[in-house]
Amino acid sequence: MDVFLNTHAVDEFKRHMKTGGTLEDVLKSISHFFSVNPHLVQAKTFTLQRSGKQPRFKGTTTFLARGSWKLSEVLLILVSDNGVYTTVTTLSGREFKIGVKKKRIIDISEKPVREDINYQMVSARS
Repeated sequence: MDVFLNTHAVDEFKRHMKTGGTLEDVLKSISHFFSVNPHLVQAKTFTLQRSGKQPRFKGTTTFLARGSWKLSEVLLILVSDNGVYTTVTTLSGREFKIGVKKKRIIDISEKPVREDINYQMVSARS
């Protein structure tokens, strides 16, 4: 499975996990973190409108979590293109759980990833 990381997702991972170092160090941290029991999580997501309007359905979103979403410290938000994933951003586990509690994230299903995950920066993609 290929996952292309954008700089925003990498920066957010660093912020949530309080890590630093070179880009290579952070890529190793991401690879190591998600190598422990990785799960693809699918959920329906909504945006909450301001001033009391009804929530708006955004669609089904794919997340990469370490173990169950209930235990993962961070989750990568992914966009799929024929089995190749590109990150949108990194969400903290706390933010994900708040979204579940507020019903912005519903109908969650997860399945373990059985194949190796290859991480690359988007700029390396042609």
